[in-house]
Amino acid sequence: MTNAALNRKPLSPCERRCALDAEKTRCITCLRTRDEIVAWGRMSDIERQEIMDKLPARRAAQERTTP
Repeated sequence: MTNAALNRKPLSPCERRCALDAEKTRCITCLRTRDEIVAWGRMSDIERQEIMDKLPARRAAQERTTP
């Protein structure tokens, strides 16, 4: 993670359209896990940014498995 990334506050990926997957473990809209969503308000900016950095790979994986 670059210094520039550390200096800006990570935004929430929440789109206010929550919908859990069939296993009820991940939001299919923002792709955060249920645990990540619950803990988001208590996370540090660095922890939030680490999750934000993982979301593109999660989106790509979701697109590969969705018909």
